Amino acid sequence: MSAAEIRERTTPSRETADACIAGTAPDGDSVLEFFPLAVRHVRRRDNKDEASVTRVGCSVITSISTSSAGLEAIRLLQRGYSVREASNELARRFQSTQIDLQPLLTALARARMIRTINGRVISREPVSRWRHLRHRVELVSIALRRATVPFVIRFWPTVWAHGILFGMKPGWPRRKQRAVRDVARRNIEAVSDLPGGGALDTIAERYAAEQIRIGIDLDLLTHLSEVRVARWLRRHCAISGLEHLDAALAKGKGVVLCSFHFSSSHSLLVLVLWLRGYSFTGEGNITKHNTARPLPWDNPGLAAKLGGCGQVKWYTSVHFASALGICRTLARGGMALVFPDGFFVRPPQQVSTYFGHAAAEYEPAHEKLRVLGRTLEVNTGVPWICQQSEAPVILVRMRRVRGARFTLEIGPELSLTRGASVRQTAEELYAELERQIKTDPAAWFYWHKLDRFSAAGEQR
Repeated sequence: MSAAEIRERTTPSRETADACIAGTAPDGDSVLEFFPLAVRHVRRRDNKDEASVTRVGCSVITSISTSSAGLEAIRLLQRGYSVREASNELARRFQSTQIDLQPLLTALARARMIRTINGRVISREPVSRWRHLRHRVELVSIALRRATVPFVIRFWPTVWAHGILFGMKPGWPRRKQRAVRDVARRNIEAVSDLPGGGALDTIAERYAAEQIRIGIDLDLLTHLSEVRVARWLRRHCAISGLEHLDAALAKGKGVVLCSFHFSSSHSLLVLVLWLRGYSFTGEGNITKHNTARPLPWDNPGLAAKLGGCGQVKWYTSVHFASALGICRTLARGGMALVFPDGFFVRPPQQVSTYFGHAAAEYEPAHEKLRVLGRTLEVNTGVPWICQQSEAPVILVRMRRVRGARFTLEIGPELSLTRGASVRQTAEELYAELERQIKTDPAAWFYWHKLDRFSAAGEQR
């Protein structure tokens, strides 16, 4: 049994949390006292039980996710059981020879939920009765709003349901909205050539609203049947510029579709193209919704029922094998869908000899570039793929028209310097990203995370 990752609304540093318990780590005979905790049960579509445990009443709200066994362990510890006694009791209940509570204790300590160990105070954060009450009311309100989400989605027309849920804002208390808005505003303000003053506040407000709408899009994908998802996206997502895509495919050299993360492109674009009959290979950490049910394109029965669907090969993890699969698709004259602006560094992978010496350019798959006025660690996986083929590169963009209505804009072929270095291709792609951001800055997904992607030593 182990506790899941710590999720915090206001995140204290791990070093600070570890320093609070330095020299006071609980052993088997330790008895713990906790800060006030609130528990919320989470039922996943895969039938896995999960509980969210939140510290309330303090100035900083922290939360961890754990299993049902982890929740029972916390309850035993709250009742005065020692660590060893709680472990033995859990072993008896779950008919196990041994239950290791150390991962759970580590998560609880780092989330600053433990007040004392054997009477020794390890955290003196004050608990306010007023904050305690306010936090519990807020958590109950969120739970009630979340409980109404599936009913609204299932019994109202999709477009209406989206509007109703945006008014409710389930899972988005004012504190969370304000935090996202403030971080986004700081990052937007640090970018040159974007409007300043009051316009920054407007962009940040619109950005926070867009993040809420993206969450509602995922709720729709979670609770709607596959047939209703198809009906929604076919009726309420218009496509412009198909002539550019069809002309590029007619050349027989393959096509690289590049989409930056605007609106719900990372969750809806693949479905929209698949439902319109386009076949392609792609890569990225994309699922149909936020509870990890896979996208339905590998269901031939569903595809036959919906009619007019394409064929999709999707790599949910990004590595050299996925890049190799995409390049082979392009070599056959097929289409690839990639997202150039995913900000993460891939782990080292064994390099295939499929492309000879050129394959070595894939390692490392990141580069330091000046983007949006700061130096960022950007991915070079997509630029590398573009350099391995003569396939035209076409930009596609999801744009929210209103609520649950979208338009998919397909542009003409992008002019890239063929034969250039991977770095130069990356510079050209990110220059296009900057141009798109300036046309609609609030729709870009990464504003609340941009400060985390700065290269080491970059002034934030």
